[in-house]
Amino acid sequence: DYRGQVLLINIFATWCEPCNREMPELARMHGQYGEQGLTIVAVGGDVSESIGDVRAFVTRHQVPFAVIPPDGQVLASIGGVSGFPTTLVLDRQGVLRHLILGADTEQIESAIKDLIATEE
Repeated sequence: DYRGQVLLINIFATWCEPCNREMPELARMHGQYGEQGLTIVAVGGDVSESIGDVRAFVTRHQVPFAVIPPDGQVLASIGGVSGFPTTLVLDRQGVLRHLILGADTEQIESAIKDLIATEE
């Protein structure tokens, strides 16, 4: 569904402080790079969290992109997560180019810029 877009998948947990600090920056990147071909999807990574917890998180951070609630099958299809946040950045052909563990928004933004610039 996202072919032709640079796709950033952010796996988060609502209780994760680095995730809470990172989400506003991801929202900013969505606004800044969305028209250049960036799509962001956030995925709830803690299957013990309720939909209500995720909704409150999304509302609190005014998340402007798609959010998938915690789902074991979705997480298994991604390949498992060893910690929160985990960010995957795929190129326009759907190839995983960056796997970023932890809240490193500078590294995330650099990966986005490189893929957008090289593939426009």
